[in-house]
Amino acid sequence: MDFSLDQKQRRAILDQLRSAVSSKIQKRLYAMLWLDEGKSVDDVAALLFVTPRCVRDWLRIFRNKGFEAVLVLHYKGDAGNLTPSQLDRLKSEVATGRFHCARQVQTYLLDVFGLDYSLSGVKRLLHRVGCSYHQVSGFLFKADHDKQQAFVDKYRADAPGPREKKDATSSTRVTPSGVWRPSIPVGSCEANGSTSA
Repeated sequence: MDFSLDQKQRRAILDQLRSAVSSKIQKRLYAMLWLDEGKSVDDVAALLFVTPRCVRDWLRIFRNKGFEAVLVLHYKGDAGNLTPSQLDRLKSEVATGRFHCARQVQTYLLDVFGLDYSLSGVKRLLHRVGCSYHQVSGFLFKADHDKQQAFVDKYRADAPGPREKKDATSSTRVTPSGVWRPSIPVGSCEANGSTSA
């Protein structure tokens, strides 16, 4: 396929590649450069992991509409299943605070509008219409400072010192962990016979 770029077009493509363009546009620009270097449409398609038809479409856009048309993506997302009036109704219901999780919204959409959304679809829908979710906290933030201080004082009074531990059954001190001391003197007959595996 006969395709060539002039110096001005090549410089414009290289400038675009240096700027922050989307990966889809980058693929189109690389395709133009590689076709200009003499690679075939099939080779370029294999390098970019696209079909040869896709590369031919980009080439047709470039030839018929020019370089600026190659930089424009005409992708449109799904409009969704809810009508504008249904979206407004959903927003007003969310604003009342009646929903505490996405599953409740999912049930609401099924019961009221007859639309069966997946749980992840409901989360994306809520994000798309501008609803935000905040986790409800089960803690009271205004605690009684005096009660907290009394608890800390009692805890510190009952806690053992840094080098001592209290036995669970009595108030006698025991040796710190990690130190082994035989209860029978070494070298006695009882010490040799009482060891067990």
